Amino acid sequence: REEKLRHLTATVDPTLLKPIISAPDYYGTRLPFNNYLCKLIPVGLLLPSFLFLLLLPLKASIPAVTSTAFALAMNEASTSTLKALIPHPRPNFYTICKYNEAAAACTAPPYLVRAALMSFPSGRASGAFTSYTLLGLYIPRLRLPAALFAVYVSYLRVAEHWHHVGDVVVGGLVGAFWA
Repeated sequence: REEKLRHLTATVDPTLLKPIISAPDYYGTRLPFNNYLCKLIPVGLLLPSFLFLLLLPLKASIPAVTSTAFALAMNEASTSTLKALIPHPRPNFYTICKYNEAAAACTAPPYLVRAALMSFPSGRASGAFTSYTLLGLYIPRLRLPAALFAVYVSYLRVAEHWHHVGDVVVGGLVGAFWA
């Protein structure tokens, strides 16, 4: 299987491996910005911001919200750059690329093949670790639930076959770094 994957990625159009500006979602539509960024905004920024405003005095909540937004932006930039520079197939690569055994090639549209090669590092794991590490730092009594939630998000990425364990570990480290 590794040899087949090596052969397949060697036959992929090299333009698919160039750095990207926008990533498609996995259902075929193109968005003008990164799809996982839109999914991180509600969970990664709005939920911690709501908790900051609810549980911290106003004077302390404003820096907490702005530092979380800045850390998420830096995390997104670094994660997207790593994904573009290091094409690594997802565990469900053959399903996404609609691999045809007879033709020994992917039959999916090129943007889906490109998305299938963007596993490393996990953007959702890095976003979860950025947000919830900051949440735990600003509100110490939420440290354990925040850490458990970030680990749970990472676990789901592996359990749903979107990432390898190494992808979420490095994503978590990137996220914790930006926090």
